[in-house]
Formats: sequence, C-alpha cells, structure tokens
Amino acid sequence: MLYGIDVGGTKIEIAIFDENLKRQDGWRVDTPKDCYRDFIDAIISLIAQADQRVEQPAKAIGIGMIGIVDDNGNCVSSNLPCVNGMSLVEDLTRSLVRPVAIDSDMNTFALSESLGGAGAGIDMVLGAIVGTGTGSGLVVKEQIYKGRSGIAGEWGHVPISATLVQRYQLPLRACGCGGFGCAETYIAGPGLLWLGQHCGGQFVDNPELIAALRGGDERAEKAFAIYLDCLAGSLAQAILHYDPGVIVIGGGVSNIREIFHRLPALIEAHLLPGMSVPALKRPRFGDASGVRGAAIMAQQLCQKTAR
Repeated sequence: MLYGIDVGGTKIEIAIFDENLKRQDGWRVDTPKDCYRDFIDAIISLIAQADQRVEQPAKAIGIGMIGIVDDNGNCVSSNLPCVNGMSLVEDLTRSLVRPVAIDSDMNTFALSESLGGAGAGIDMVLGAIVGTGTGSGLVVKEQIYKGRSGIAGEWGHVPISATLVQRYQLPLRACGCGGFGCAETYIAGPGLLWLGQHCGGQFVDNPELIAALRGGDERAEKAFAIYLDCLAGSLAQAILHYDPGVIVIGGGVSNIREIFHRLPALIEAHLLPGMSVPALKRPRFGDASGVRGAAIMAQQLCQKTAR
C-alpha cells in the first residue's frame, strides 16, 4: 500500500492508495501549529492508524508540506513556524523506521497531475496553485524539478510587472515574505478581494464579488479585469521562464469559470510575438491532488530504494 500525507495550515490529511493509485481510505486531523513535538507525534499517530487499517503497511511515506522544502527535507519557509529549520526527514525516518520523502504541496500537486492527471503524457507540467497564496510546482518527465534551493516555481514572489503597475496605477503592496509588489498580493484570493475594494466596491468576500460580476456590477467587472490581467502577466512570466507544455491551475480561485475563458488571450498579449499559450487545464484530481502526489513520491522512493 501507499500512504500520502498533505499538511495544510489547519488540517493534515492522510490517504491510503493501492499500487495503482486508487484511493482506499483517508481522514484528517487538526494541524499542530505551535509545538514541533506535537506535529511529529500527529504524523506518527496517523501512520500507526493507517498501518492498523491495511494488511500490508506502506514501505515508504510521502508528505506534501505548505512552504518551501530544501534538499535535506527541511522546511525553510512555512506558515507553520514550529517546523521551520527542523530536520523533518531525519526525525520522521527515525521514528517511523521507514524512508520518508517530503516536498512542498505545490510540487506534490504538480506531480499528481503529471501522472494520470490533466498533464498526463506531457513532458513538462506546471502545476499552479492560486488560492489563499500563489505558487507552483514544475514536473519534468514525471520527476519534480526543485532547482538548486528548492524554490523553482515560486513565481508568486516575483514582483508584478511595471507595465501593470503603471497601467492600473497600483500601489506596491506589502507581502508576507517581507517584500513589496509580489504578484501573490494581487493574484491570490485575498488579492482579488483587495482589488474589488480598491475599485470602490464594498464586497466582503470573493463569492460576493463574483456574484456582482455576473450580475453586471461595473466595479466588480473593473476589478476582475485588472485581476485577470495581473494573473495573465504573472503566468506569462512563468511561461517565459519554463516554457511548459501545460499549466494546470488549482486552488480556490480556479473554480471561477470566467478565468479559463478569458485568460489565454490575455496571457498571449504578455508574451513575445509569435509565442503560443500552453493549454490551461483544471486539475483532474481537484483538492485531492496534493495527497495523491505525496503517495506518488512514496511510490517513487520505494522504486529508488529497490534498485
């Protein structure tokens, strides 16, 4: 059997898959945020429960984490302060007495969609998550591409283009990373709501803004047009960097159907003349793609250790 674990800011999900990646079982627990020992114990408890539910326990564990994971399997930039700088792979491998693979949830999302998902059969898959935050994972020939420091795909923290700032007279917003003008502050879910308010709307959340958009509200339409252009410009930068064969867009914002209708033409306007826009697709496995990708990492780790 294969175990995949997806660590989020509020919940940790574990799922059990068979060797054909068919989900057999799964459940969630609250994420311990403040104590590293509590976090480790939560993972150990989930694995112990999984072992009791199957006839043949998994030989390796795959874990997707929010934040950046370095080559040693340590979180170096996570919204869970208790894990930053800690030796996660070493500590969990010792406690679980089996190999553990850890990577960012963006990378596990992209890996899942490249193997049997929306990017199946394509050599280079960019899995872009646009939700509470923004980032992506890059998979090349069914293997996660991490780069030298594990930050490949962090285009949410590339500054928004000067063209867009000037075009819409946008202020440079402070980002949680410590920088100013990061694309994430405009194109993540909170950025869309901010744009709605910036354009004079009194929207309390994105569903209200989108409902107003569909009802013909001029302020909502103006905000959404700016949002789409900013998103298109940021994705165009990712295309110029990586030239992927497909972009799979996940996260809560991807549920807005207007995005997929209007984005391709806007992206093309930000690219070099003659360049084409890669296919933009919704994830085949939806919110379950991250935990499935973690299970694939475990499967690949088993194959590697068996050689």
